[in-house]
Amino acid sequence: MDASPDSQLLQYLPVLMLGLLAVVFSFGILVVSVVVGKKGKRTPIKDTAYECGMLPVGEGSTRLSVKF
Repeated sequence: MDASPDSQLLQYLPVLMLGLLAVVFSFGILVVSVVVGKKGKRTPIKDTAYECGMLPVGEGSTRLSVKF
């Protein structure tokens, strides 16, 4: 049985290739989603919260004073 360091590293080659494939695939999916993704215009009316058809009034969050 050959126990040289080169042969031991060759045994891990499929695992390293699979890891590299996973990294390339994940970045590829991200790039494709950016390229193919919807590039619609963002307007202030589209960015407002939808509250049952009513126009939003006031701030979305209020500051609460917490004192003990």
